[in-house]
Amino acid sequence: GMPAERIRVVPNFVDPDAWRASDEGRYVLFAGRLERYKGVLNVVEAARRLPHVPFHIVGAGAQEAEVRRRAADLPNVTVTGHLDHAGLRAELEAACCLALPSLWNDIAPQVVLEAFACGKPVIASRRGGLEEMIVHGVNGILLASDDPAELAAAIAALWEQPALRAAMGRAAREAVRSRYAPAQHYQALRAAYAHALRTA
Repeated sequence: GMPAERIRVVPNFVDPDAWRASDEGRYVLFAGRLERYKGVLNVVEAARRLPHVPFHIVGAGAQEAEVRRRAADLPNVTVTGHLDHAGLRAELEAACCLALPSLWNDIAPQVVLEAFACGKPVIASRRGGLEEMIVHGVNGILLASDDPAELAAAIAALWEQPALRAAMGRAAREAVRSRYAPAQHYQALRAAYAHALRTA
């Protein structure tokens, strides 16, 4: 019921100069709450289909025990539990890509911007704010379904094509500089307040 002309979107931001872009690609990373709605079990099932690809699962939550149980027979999966900010930063810098196959409408996960700042493409669900942040085929891959097989295929494409992964990583970091940097956030916030004052 809110008129469209009264709505302004101010994206989150991250300072790209505070993050180190890296061409490393030692594993596929999931970082987030270990909850069903985040799609973490689909990451585990994708790892089962790709035994030659290492996976790191970072986070804690209600499904941590289930994630550990399902990953127990997968030597290519490391479940770290919760990490502090420095630990997550190190994981992002060394990752091949970020996998975020949310099963619900994620709004604007900060970890996407942090992955972009590290020059990492993001594989995510085509829903919610993820579809607005990720340009399919440019700085990441958007999944058409919640099928772990589709997620595995997207991961394999980036794992097996370092040049493609690097190109997407450069585009990801450029997206931070052009749209999600502090200066852009500040200008968008000022514009939103100015609009509100004019129309109050």
